Amino acid sequence: MKRMVALLIMAALLGCMCPLASAEEAHTSLVIADVSEWWGLDVGQLDGTSYTQALTTEPLIVLDADGTLQPCIASAVSMSEDGLTLTMTFDEGMYFANGNTLDPEDVVASIERLQEISPFSSQFSTIESMEISGRDVIFHLSTYAADLTNALASSWVNILDTSEIESKTADELLWDCTPYGLYSVKEYVQGSHVVLARNEGFVTHNPHVENKGPAAVEEVTVRFISEEFTMAQEANLGNIDIIMNISANGADQITREDMVKTHLLANPNINYLEFNLTDSVMSDINIRKAIALAIDRDELCALCDNTIVPAYSYVTDHVFNHNADWAAYYQENFCNDVEAAKALLAESGWSDTDGDGIVDKDGVPLVLHTVTSNIQSPDALVAQGLQIQLMNIGVYLDLDMQEDSYHYDTLINGDFQVGTSRFGCDEPIMLLQWALNYYDSLDVTCGQDAFFAAIDEIAATPDYATRTEMVYGVEQMLGEDVVIVPLYTSLINYVCAQDVTGPTFMGNGRVYFNDMK
Repeated sequence: MKRMVALLIMAALLGCMCPLASAEEAHTSLVIADVSEWWGLDVGQLDGTSYTQALTTEPLIVLDADGTLQPCIASAVSMSEDGLTLTMTFDEGMYFANGNTLDPEDVVASIERLQEISPFSSQFSTIESMEISGRDVIFHLSTYAADLTNALASSWVNILDTSEIESKTADELLWDCTPYGLYSVKEYVQGSHVVLARNEGFVTHNPHVENKGPAAVEEVTVRFISEEFTMAQEANLGNIDIIMNISANGADQITREDMVKTHLLANPNINYLEFNLTDSVMSDINIRKAIALAIDRDELCALCDNTIVPAYSYVTDHVFNHNADWAAYYQENFCNDVEAAKALLAESGWSDTDGDGIVDKDGVPLVLHTVTSNIQSPDALVAQGLQIQLMNIGVYLDLDMQEDSYHYDTLINGDFQVGTSRFGCDEPIMLLQWALNYYDSLDVTCGQDAFFAAIDEIAATPDYATRTEMVYGVEQMLGEDVVIVPLYTSLINYVCAQDVTGPTFMGNGRVYFNDMK
């Protein structure tokens, strides 16, 4: 039974248990600039979220760097040795922003809903049933699934009040819902900003934050600013306290003396080349290998003032189960060898017969329609750097720089030969499943079935170290077939005013705002 409690009384009671910072220690309000507008408040319906949406959505659990399960909304979490039973405990005294208590029934109803409506519903497919025992929710699984535990720790699994789930449609819930989190939405202005009010009944058990109770800051405004010049100027005028992500060039435009806390932060993302394997030219593996071998990542990073770092694997070092042995092998065997690249092109009949610097075959020069984003550095700079590097082997990238959303539409439609892409996720299963798109387009050497089976086996293996060993084999399939070419990981440039304690950034890309003040 839900208990409606007056917010004033609830705040007083919880204030005794988890006192807020004093007025001298905390700001009453803060303004955060985010480059990405929110697509909805109900993140369970979305296939992408921004960093700032962690303000309104607390995860059920968190994962340590070695994959260890830790509590968050849940006060305790455990997995059986066989990986088939997952148990979470939910304490009394936790409240949604609407004043209703958070109960185990809300957790079950929310997960059942996500099984139906989430774009990532397949990650819940191993849940055979859920049962409630006292304050425990017990998940019974058909098989262990590493991607399930990661999903339950993610920013797109939100716990809603059961009464809202039962009384509202999906369209209504998109912007009219109360996820369990630090803040709730007070005002939303499309294309401009969202104003958030503190959830006075909030409690967390996240071991990575000090403040386990309501936020110290009463009100937070998130402004959506896509242009970096505007973002920098607003910061200079004192209208912004925290910038979540800005390029080095954009940060250089910030002249406000008390806003100098600038940090380059790594998070799990991979920027890579993809090839249209159905194209008659790109179906030749020698051309794909030659392109991979001609790339000098250190040179590309220097071109971008080292705001990016080289990537030699698809599952990068900030992703769970990253295999450092594979990254070292890739660096040794698939990079920085211009002469080997030229030999592969010659083997396939490509040579510079007219002396113009571009190899040709049957009178046709090797000019590749290359679709990339013009969003700003490093995307455009890297594309131009690749164009210069590949001319060293006589391959010319005809750059087609497009607006970011249109750029991805073009790739999906297959109107390209070479494309630049990026994907961010700390879950290796989801990353590798994303790569399945390429195997669907051509029956490459290793075979689709073997690739699919290898990913399924990784997901069903409970031991973290064993999963990491298995990632080597799947990365090897992608590398040796040159299905994709990893390029670099982008670093986040985070800027914060001196008198503000900002959010906590974890090495796996998760962001916690609990200690912000």
